[in-house]
Amino acid sequence: MPVVCSLRYPKRCLSKDLLADAQHYDKFTNGTLVATKLKALLGVTEFNNKVARGWAFPPLAECRQAWERRNGGTWRWHHDVPEWEK
Repeated sequence: MPVVCSLRYPKRCLSKDLLADAQHYDKFTNGTLVATKLKALLGVTEFNNKVARGWAFPPLAECRQAWERRNGGTWRWHHDVPEWEK
């Protein structure tokens, strides 16, 4: 699971961490494919903190709704992530 950028920005992940996580599931993926999929599926937005590049995610409820629309059905989400809503 990718780590958040910082406690101040819990909805942000660095591109390198997202890519590393994605490569556990698809060893042939690359940064461009990950970015394209995240933009299309979740509507992430890019950020650059002058040290590294990353992605800001929408609120958790929106991400979960997008997942359910894409994959169908109703999913049982095991827990909320209150930090994500800050």
